[in-house]
Amino acid sequence: ADQFSGFAGVTGILKIPARMTEIGERAFYGCSKIEGIEFEGGSLLTKIGNDAFNGCLALGGDLNFPMYVASVGDRAFYNCDSLKSVVLNAELASLGEESFYDCGSLAGLQTDGNISNVPLTIGASGFQLCKSLGEVSFIGRTEVYLEDSSFYNCSKLTNTIGLSCIKQLGVCSFGNCSNLKTIDLSSVTEIPNSCFSGCSGLEQLPVRIRQCPENPGQKHLGDVLLLCLI
Repeated sequence: ADQFSGFAGVTGILKIPARMTEIGERAFYGCSKIEGIEFEGGSLLTKIGNDAFNGCLALGGDLNFPMYVASVGDRAFYNCDSLKSVVLNAELASLGEESFYDCGSLAGLQTDGNISNVPLTIGASGFQLCKSLGEVSFIGRTEVYLEDSSFYNCSKLTNTIGLSCIKQLGVCSFGNCSNLKTIDLSSVTEIPNSCFSGCSGLEQLPVRIRQCPENPGQKHLGDVLLLCLI
């Protein structure tokens, strides 16, 4: 931990050797000249610690997690303002709190497309304030759990694919996602407080609820059209 924290000499593309199994807490904290991360083929990496790349402002391009990564710590990529896209591997079980908070250039979040029965939890404020995030895809995932404010203030989020795997929402999970028009939450049984607060563009919200409204099919809840799928 802290081995290269704030060390200005770490520049360019950071190459992670295949034999490395863990990147410790604050390992590259504040290394503002790292421009990308390259994982060697056959990587054995399983864990990225808290604050590992926090404040790496120049870290850009696509971040593809290697096959065996199971956990990404709190604030691991906090304010990595140049990052463009993140691809989640099938073995990933946990993205920590504020793991990608305020990654202002992040435009896409997706899975690697492989079928995964590993439950994935996205911690509180995991992608909060990612204001360029336009697309989220969980294709291949069977269980995803969102904690509070997971995608809060992702104001450009419009395209959601494969989100029927979401089993749990948190308070304000999609709050202020003002361009979100529809999202498939057919595996969800409860919508918490303020979950879609400020989603002024939301038109349809397909959900599965414990008790269906009278006349199943379509039912208006305020300005949101609820499609009851029971």
